[in-house]
Amino acid sequence: MTHTLGLTDDLQVEDVLNVFSFDSDFLENEAKYAEIKKEILGGESDDEEEEEDEEEVNEEEIQEKARVVIEDQTNTNLVNLRRAIYLTIMSSLNFEECCHKLLKLDIPQGNIDY
Repeated sequence: MTHTLGLTDDLQVEDVLNVFSFDSDFLENEAKYAEIKKEILGGESDDEEEEEDEEEVNEEEIQEKARVVIEDQTNTNLVNLRRAIYLTIMSSLNFEECCHKLLKLDIPQGNIDY
């Protein structure tokens, strides 16, 4: 739903909606709303049952996500490793310092795939 308003248009402002009014029958109105909601949606309107359903769904989603193996096809780890190696080489004064810094990176064996 979109609304287009002009800069010079006369607006019908409803200031009554901008003011909070205390509802002394809040609990009764909420119960009526829950009944109407139940009739329209046809589902259970109890918050406890909804929370239990949500917990069951959340557990199922967690188990499903645990089964899914995500493969990183962007090679971000490889790019970051190459960047670190390049910066290490370029910031070294000589080959001895470069070798020492590269050994300090502690690169796991078999991590580099060219």
